[in-house]
Amino acid sequence: MADYQPYNLKENSVDTSAQEAKNTSIALLLGLCSCLLNSIGFIIMKTSHINSAKAKSERMFILQPLWIAGFLLTFIAIGFDTMAMNYGN
Repeated sequence: MADYQPYNLKENSVDTSAQEAKNTSIALLLGLCSCLLNSIGFIIMKTSHINSAKAKSERMFILQPLWIAGFLLTFIAIGFDTMAMNYGN
């Protein structure tokens, strides 16, 4: 037990601090992109619903290309959220 040396955080403090700042910036950027994609996806999906109601279409909204595009954007946004959480740790 006499040979135990606590880990010295000051040795790599510059590298660690720079890396943390970089990771935080990446996490923030990914989070903002996720928010933007999610919002655009929901707007596109809502537009598809409105267009379907105006046309009084009997077609299911899930089969409409505009709705599918909005859903895919929302799904991609979930991926950006996951990446942001990974960089934020």
